[in-house]
Amino acid sequence: MDRRREQRIKTTLAVRVSGVDANGKAFSKLAGVGDVSKTGARLEGLREHVLVGAVITLQYQGMKADFRAMWVRTEENSKRAEIGLRILESQPNIWRNHFEENPVSAKNDLSDESVR
Repeated sequence: MDRRREQRIKTTLAVRVSGVDANGKAFSKLAGVGDVSKTGARLEGLREHVLVGAVITLQYQGMKADFRAMWVRTEENSKRAEIGLRILESQPNIWRNHFEENPVSAKNDLSDESVR
């Protein structure tokens, strides 16, 4: 049985990610999102090392929201990270189009350009 508190939608979205890495260096990069929920997302393919607890900003379809890194997992043979994010209170739901009343499936917004 799934222990998740809310619905997650598997998707492939391109987002702009900005924040400060573990070395204190500011960054702004493209990355992918593999699934979304009303309060979070799973970020994929970011090369910057982000610490658990760090606040990063995601921009998607002209909207921005701040998220906290809840967990960080680095692929064994890669420098790319997978990061579990939770949206900060009072931030807009930038995934709103993916939570319509009877969604058939998540829209695939990843262009042909690689975000990796």
